[in-house]
Amino acid sequence: MKTSKTCIICGPIAPRHGISRGGYETANRRTITLLEGAGWSVTEIPYPDTLGKSFLGRVRAYLAGFISIYLGLSPQANVPFHFTPLFKHFILAEYLLLRRAKSRGYRVILDLRAGNKARDRARRGGIYRYLFDKAVKLAGSVSVEGQEYLTLVRNISPNKPLEYLPNFVDTSFIAPSPPPRNKPRLIFVGTVSPAKGVPNAIALADRLADKGFQLDIVGRPIKEYTQAFDNNIKKRIYVHAHGPQNFETVRELLDASTFFIYLTNWAGEGQSNALTEAMARGCIPVVTDHGFNAATVGECGVVVRDREDIESIAASILELDQHNQSQAALSRVKTQFSAAHALEVLERLYVPTTTAPKASIQRPQFLESEPNPP
Repeated sequence: MKTSKTCIICGPIAPRHGISRGGYETANRRTITLLEGAGWSVTEIPYPDTLGKSFLGRVRAYLAGFISIYLGLSPQANVPFHFTPLFKHFILAEYLLLRRAKSRGYRVILDLRAGNKARDRARRGGIYRYLFDKAVKLAGSVSVEGQEYLTLVRNISPNKPLEYLPNFVDTSFIAPSPPPRNKPRLIFVGTVSPAKGVPNAIALADRLADKGFQLDIVGRPIKEYTQAFDNNIKKRIYVHAHGPQNFETVRELLDASTFFIYLTNWAGEGQSNALTEAMARGCIPVVTDHGFNAATVGECGVVVRDREDIESIAASILELDQHNQSQAALSRVKTQFSAAHALEVLERLYVPTTTAPKASIQRPQFLESEPNPP
């Protein structure tokens, strides 16, 4: 059967030219860019932009957005419909969108991202679990960001075509070798909040300041933390807040930084785009054992059990062989999180063969055993 290289991606999508609000948006924009570079014609169906809106404003925007998407799905036989749901309080609306797409003839790919999907299914009650399982069974195939979801999906639908699709880094963003660094610098990139470990990163900078370290913080503070964050950095000349930045500026800041600090305990943490991007520029990761962080960094960098133990974290940083660890971080991205591998997975999802096995799961070496919030 001849398959047209046309697909639809629906979910949170970052603007083509602009700043992403989180991991979902970044991942979908990167997927679109990758597919278009490979000759696919991609129709984007983004969720509404609710930044700066009141609670009622967000409710109205999402309600209008979901209705518009639902009514706008015209019949399209066998066109891949790549859907990245948020679930949680959106699960009923998103299940109805999936059912609508299926009934209109689309080949539905359910893409489970972030680190909260299995936990939410277990904790949010019988109706939530029913809708979650129905969505998995309804989909033509499923892709997952993290290893814990492989078993989850297989238990719900044993014969469902299933792919492991981690976040990836565009080939052009991967440094050929670690950039030279003039002085030790720490960097955080992401949503600026206590849950993402920003106060802990600042405390770490306090501890290492007398060793010549500085800390760069890239991202937008959440509303509840803005005042405290502003007050904290005013007192510290070795901490620099850059606000949200475009891709090129982030790359320049990563290239000047030695360590990527990601001491998150955010409930929705999955595989951070910022983490793999930092490793792709040779930054040494220092991360909490939370979400998919440990699986992402493997044997390079520092995996932290207790993010409050600043003394131990600082000691681990000072003991590292920076050159070898930087090279290890870069090599791990090249071998485990490349755009080339992601494209192979996407094309298997979009153009399944009639002789394909029941599941085609390519497990990277670490499988031996999120956005950010919208």
